[in-house]
Amino acid sequence: MKEFLKSIGIENPGHYTDDEEYVIDIEDSNEYSRVFSKLDKSTKIHEGEDDSVFDLEKNILYFEAEDYDIELSADLDEDKYSLKISKKTEE
Repeated sequence: MKEFLKSIGIENPGHYTDDEEYVIDIEDSNEYSRVFSKLDKSTKIHEGEDDSVFDLEKNILYFEAEDYDIELSADLDEDKYSLKISKKTEE
């Protein structure tokens, strides 16, 4: 997962969770904007616009790649930002 993110220009450090997600805690809204820009410009992924959430308290954007699901979230009340990537599950 880290190699995939690196291939689209995202090299921020992160950690793996027990759920086998790779999570990057994003420092601030400026870095959130930079990460969003890299995701938005990438030809390797596309945004899942139907699932995305935009309101006054939070923004959650979903992206899909061939093998990965990506969630970019912003908790605007708490000023917390993160990116989560996980392998797609077989359906």
